[in-house]
Amino acid sequence: MTTVMQRDGQPAMTRDEFASGPAFILDGGWPGDFTTNDEHAYYFLLNDYTATQVTNALKALRTRKFRPSASEIANVLTPTAAAAPTFDEMFTLLFSPRGALAAPGEQGTRQRLTSVHPLVAAFAERQGIQRLKELPVHDPDDGHWRRKELRDAWTAHVDAHADREIAALAAGTGREGLHRLDPLAALTPPDTTTGPAQLPATTTEAT
Repeated sequence: MTTVMQRDGQPAMTRDEFASGPAFILDGGWPGDFTTNDEHAYYFLLNDYTATQVTNALKALRTRKFRPSASEIANVLTPTAAAAPTFDEMFTLLFSPRGALAAPGEQGTRQRLTSVHPLVAAFAERQGIQRLKELPVHDPDDGHWRRKELRDAWTAHVDAHADREIAALAAGTGREGLHRLDPLAALTPPDTTTGPAQLPATTTEAT
């Protein structure tokens, strides 16, 4: 999801930043009056985002015939949050006894990654498949620290994708089908001809 930026508890975007950027575009970019009351209302509803984020969202909506509402702008800014797998879903897809990392070897894991959500597959590749295979996430003493590190890394990964998606929308390249995929679609029995690697006999639920 798009990261909401706060400045010591203050709005991420000042009134001046909104007036000189997004409000200027809202006023001149579509037909019809954009009144002072309209500007105040839009600012109130959108000041959790930076001026740059709102401007990029407006660019993504530039082909609309009528001025977009504040809710439509906010929807562009949060396209991935509901679509991306949660951390627990990602953890299950990768680290469960039938998850992708249980396949023998890196190539076996990559084969299983072809059937999981692309965000999960990209995360595994970015983190390093062999490193994840060896990560002691089930260790009774230190496993919770490794899971916390994974959770933080996953959040940053999803946020980075959301920002890239918004940039692609602003560039006019459109939104592709990541958000249409079932995050848990890969939780079907894997190919048993390869056989899963053995994981520690501990719970696979993330904490």
